Amino acid sequence: VVAMYLLDAQFIDDPAKFFSGTLSAMSAMLQLEVPHLNIMTKMDLIPEHQREELDNYLNADADYLMAMADERTTEKQHRLNAALATLIDDFSLVRFVPLDATDEDDIAMVLGQADHCLQYGEEEEPIEPKEYEEPDED
Repeated sequence: VVAMYLLDAQFIDDPAKFFSGTLSAMSAMLQLEVPHLNIMTKMDLIPEHQREELDNYLNADADYLMAMADERTTEKQHRLNAALATLIDDFSLVRFVPLDATDEDDIAMVLGQADHCLQYGEEEEPIEPKEYEEPDED
């Protein structure tokens, strides 16, 4: 059994929503106590200008998230932003796998990650690649 937590990519538009989604994913990971995979869905809907900063969200970079939240909140809320970022950074559990449902490579990557979580196929013997035989020149 592997648990999959799905978070929409639209959550990166608002740092408060992303904090909420990340903390919810962390809570699910700690409560379920099973292998867990966090997936950021609807990656095809992300505008091109936000794709440059995508790694900060996929890896839940606490410093970046705190800076983004501080830009959009009042000074009274900066301590709360710092506390949430510290909580995310202290556990360092949450990472997201991107999923664009229209891209077969992304689907294969998510399935591969799920197989890795389940340790599927570890008992099998590795397959030796066939040696390349040059064709006869006659």
